[in-house]
Amino acid sequence: MRQRIDRHVEERPTDWQTIEELLDLAAAVEAAPEGLVIIDCLTLWTSNLMWDGRSDQYIRNQATSDAAGVALRRDPVVVITNEVGLGIVPDNALARRYRDVHGFVNQEWAAAADTVLHLVAGRATKLEDPWTLLGDFE
Repeated sequence: MRQRIDRHVEERPTDWQTIEELLDLAAAVEAAPEGLVIIDCLTLWTSNLMWDGRSDQYIRNQATSDAAGVALRRDPVVVITNEVGLGIVPDNALARRYRDVHGFVNQEWAAAADTVLHLVAGRATKLEDPWTLLGDFE
């Protein structure tokens, strides 16, 4: 993992500041200088909170409040995450718990975002709220 992180840091422009924060994402974003902030990534943040012993409800609440707070930032924020719910439902309890909790985290951050993109093979598809696409069902 250290090698992966080091490679990512080496690939960045030399004038970028890197803040490594395991748990307090809101504080890290608040401490970031003006300009673009890239959060990389929510997938590990969710995992870190789980391994720190935080309850599912705590993580859900934190995702909701952090996403809302980051959305208020004047400068742009790009949030990277992985979609872990596309495959077969895992047969072990921890993997199912992670999949469910992280799915909620992704939904909360997407709801707070101006634009949500799904990237595959370097190509992006814009994601829309399905209720806005389905129209009124009264």
